Amino acid sequence: MDTIQDEDWSDMYDDVKYHTGGRDKLGRPYLLIEAKDIDIRKVILQGKGERYLRYVDKGVEEACQLVYELGEKYGNFTRGNTLYNLDGFNVAQHVCPLCMPYLMRALISVLEHWPGCLDKSIVVRAPSTVENAVKIFVSLVSEEIRGNIHIYGTNKNVWMTALLKDFDLAELPPSLGGTKIFEGMDE
Repeated sequence: MDTIQDEDWSDMYDDVKYHTGGRDKLGRPYLLIEAKDIDIRKVILQGKGERYLRYVDKGVEEACQLVYELGEKYGNFTRGNTLYNLDGFNVAQHVCPLCMPYLMRALISVLEHWPGCLDKSIVVRAPSTVENAVKIFVSLVSEEIRGNIHIYGTNKNVWMTALLKDFDLAELPPSLGGTKIFEGMDE
C-alpha cells in the first residue's frame, strides 16, 4: 500500500472512474461513484481483475486519507461518505458472473482495511433488479454497517429529498441535480 498512490493508473481511469472532491453539509468528503463511468466487465475480460482490486484499494485509500487530513485540520469529523449513482447500471456490465468474485473481494478489502473510515453509503437511482444484489452484499457486513447503507430507487422525489438532507446542490454533480463539476468529469 505504501506506493499505491504513486503508481500509474491511467489504464484504469477510463473504465473505473471515481471522484473525491465533494463535501457533505458537515464538510466531510465523499467518494462519488457513478455506474455510467464504470465497466467492470471490460476490465475483467482484459485480464485486469487483480489490478482492479488494487485500484479499488487506491481509491478508498485516497478517500480515507482525505477524511483523516481534513479531520486533523478541522477536528470535527473522522469519517466520510460514499455516494453511488446507479443511473446507467446494467447487469452484464456491472455484476456479470465473472465480476462477482472481484466485487466480493473488493468489498471485503474495504471492510478489512478501512473499517472506521466510512459513515454512510448512499445508493440512488437503484433499479429494482439491483436490490437483490445489494441485499447479498449487505448481508455480509456487520449490523452497524448495514444500518449505514441507504438505498433509494429511481423515484427522483424520494432520492433527491434524501440527498438534500446531507448535501447542498453545489456539492452534487449535475447527474444528481447539482452543479458540482468534479475534476476529470465529463460535463
